[in-house]
Amino acid sequence: STNTPTKSAKRGLKSFFRCFFFNQKSRTLIEYFLKGVDIPIYIWYESYPTHSAEGYEGRVGRVPAGSNYGAASLNLTDIRESDQGWYECKVVFLNRSPKPPKNGTWFHLDVHAPPRFAVTPDDIIYVNLGDAIILTCQAVGTPTPEILWYKEANPVDPTATVGNI
Repeated sequence: STNTPTKSAKRGLKSFFRCFFFNQKSRTLIEYFLKGVDIPIYIWYESYPTHSAEGYEGRVGRVPAGSNYGAASLNLTDIRESDQGWYECKVVFLNRSPKPPKNGTWFHLDVHAPPRFAVTPDDIIYVNLGDAIILTCQAVGTPTPEILWYKEANPVDPTATVGNI
């Protein structure tokens, strides 16, 4: 949806998810879900201990009271590549009639991570004259890195069969 906020964050840093609710006199339960995971990554209910899902302990919590983000907003720190995805903030009003029992706000988190080698190519490879060789390289990062090959500062087309290198 074009109205869905997309957040971008760098691996290792933090991001805030804004989730507003206005009736602070209502008894509320705040839950944050990561799409595809049944158990909330974070649960807050009044003076009860908060719950942080496995992998989120010590990295997720409500924003400080009085911030401009809203009382149900979340602070996610030490962001990992695995944190990328769709998040939903659900505010459940416990002392209201069932219509509407809750509201929700969706966010998409894009995590940017610098490219790094998943498989590091060898610095030197020895081969006999006339033999074939396959050079491989695998890199990961977000967004997916583009791998470019060069021979003596000239670009090499990795899809072509190159002879006499």
